[in-house]
Amino acid sequence: MALNGYLRGQIDFYSIIMLNTMISLLLSAFLQFTGFGGMSQPVRNTFKMEKVSSDTLRLVFDLTIGNGWHVYSTELEKGGPTEAVLALDEIEGAELVGKLSFKGDEIEVDDPLFGMKVRYFEHKVQFIQLVALTSESGHFEGHLEYGACNDQTC
Repeated sequence: MALNGYLRGQIDFYSIIMLNTMISLLLSAFLQFTGFGGMSQPVRNTFKMEKVSSDTLRLVFDLTIGNGWHVYSTELEKGGPTEAVLALDEIEGAELVGKLSFKGDEIEVDDPLFGMKVRYFEHKVQFIQLVALTSESGHFEGHLEYGACNDQTC
């Protein structure tokens, strides 16, 4: 989907958690890219939810980035590309612990298009968010947003 001249990728996830009894996840992961004229998806992704302890979950988003493409990092300057962010539409009985973190080789460059330094990843990156469960049952839903570009289009 086009957004201010560049694309925003999106992975949606939905989860329902019951402490000490069951963790279930209905996963719907997809990317929406328009304007590629039949080109295959430049970013492929997987999602998993890991139980860290009886009251903590780890959400893990693995992105594989096509050759020549890059995905922008977290906490970028305002007025720049779409940064990676976990956007929660609804959360009950749970809360985020810390900020969205990443594992990957982050590259920083002066970008003439945006007129600022930007940080991004090539080939692969993993975005991670911890979630603390605050009640015996909880519900949260949301999506990971990020910007993806190559040298010709975003």
